Amino acid sequence: MKRNSGAPWLLVLAVLASVAVAMWFTRGRIQPWMHQRLTQQRLHELASLPDAKAAQLVRRLSPDDQWLGVFVAAAADERPAVAGAGRAALLDRLEHWAQLPAGESSPQVAALALHLAEQAPRLPLEHRAFSQSLAHRLLLWPVDSRNVDAAGLIADCEAVLNLPCEEPQPIQVAAVPPAPRHTPPSLPPPPAQPEIPPPSALPPVITTQPPAPLLDAKVELPTEPRRFTVPPRGARISDE
Repeated sequence: MKRNSGAPWLLVLAVLASVAVAMWFTRGRIQPWMHQRLTQQRLHELASLPDAKAAQLVRRLSPDDQWLGVFVAAAADERPAVAGAGRAALLDRLEHWAQLPAGESSPQVAALALHLAEQAPRLPLEHRAFSQSLAHRLLLWPVDSRNVDAAGLIADCEAVLNLPCEEPQPIQVAAVPPAPRHTPPSLPPPPAQPEIPPPSALPPVITTQPPAPLLDAKVELPTEPRRFTVPPRGARISDE
């Protein structure tokens, strides 16, 4: 009686198939766990490196969307160089997503909103302004509701926007004196006119001439003027 030589191979194939099926069903659980572990390693590396090398690490990871959690943490770092690199990486991702169709950019937008909602409450007040500006931009993003939970995205953005934030300092502008206006040269003042005192203040006029004689009322004045007679011809005035 011949033995069936194909039975072991069938058993091996069955085992491999069961393993593949098990890996397929557990893939959705293993991948997030591995990604979370890698993110924690990057965050630990980011905190232990000096400022310049930490910023260089963020710039090296910036083209990859899977490090959004690292970028969000770097953007809130106390070191200015690291915070600048993290914010630049997030803005670069937003510019890249804006060029993609809504169906492709929606998962990344939702993931960034979730990272912001998880970290923003732990941030100091002075570091929440940038996170809230990103949340406001994500809230207006044209997402595809078939790929992401639009209601969850809106809730994450509103959770960030509703957090208290430090009031911006008013901008103080130094007062600048106005430019002098061009004025024509002033004319010299007119000469002062002599002040004329009122009549009551004038001194009395004193004359040295004697007053005119008074007319005598007894002297009879001529009532008519004396006529002037013309002498006849040939007569001389001296003959009269």
